Amino acid sequence: MKGRIWIVSTRLPLKVKLVLAAAVLIFGLFIVYNFVQFLVLRQWMLNREETSIHQMMTELQDHFSNSLLTDDSELLDRHKRFIESINQNNQLIRVLDGNGNLLLAVNERLPYTWVPPETVTRTQWIHATYNGDRLLVLRSPLSTDQFKGTIEIVDSLDTFGRLSDMMLIVMLAGGVISVAISGLGGWISLQSSCCGLFKDSPTR
Repeated sequence: MKGRIWIVSTRLPLKVKLVLAAAVLIFGLFIVYNFVQFLVLRQWMLNREETSIHQMMTELQDHFSNSLLTDDSELLDRHKRFIESINQNNQLIRVLDGNGNLLLAVNERLPYTWVPPETVTRTQWIHATYNGDRLLVLRSPLSTDQFKGTIEIVDSLDTFGRLSDMMLIVMLAGGVISVAISGLGGWISLQSSCCGLFKDSPTR
């Protein structure tokens, strides 16, 4: 079978071979371009998500550094209202004391049990998963004159995953359409070449 294909390919006119080679090359370049574009856009979206969380952590640090933080219920209630004002969908924000005890916790459609609380002595980024859901965790030490503890921000990457899937589907659909267009163009060029060969061939 391979011998037959090789014989047929060797008998193809040079112009036909060039048309087929050009179609294969265009298809390959299109696939590589779309794959690289998908990776770049995906990383850009992830970087934007990390930047947003980092800005929120900076805002929380500024808030607590300029205010008193104790276990007083009225004071904690005021801090909780502030956290609720900046917390976003599918996010969890926790404040722990130096012993790991929970002082404040605010969540928006993200269960507390998905990520166990943990104190840190330096800023920590973690990519975690829970039942297939991707999570981005940022922990940072909170240090003031009256308080030592940890701030945790847990963000669900569910929206990020849906956007990535949509981009991949669009790019795959574009690849299929490009293959169809390339195949049609190659077929038309092939038909034109064959007709030209038949016209140029001498009649007996």
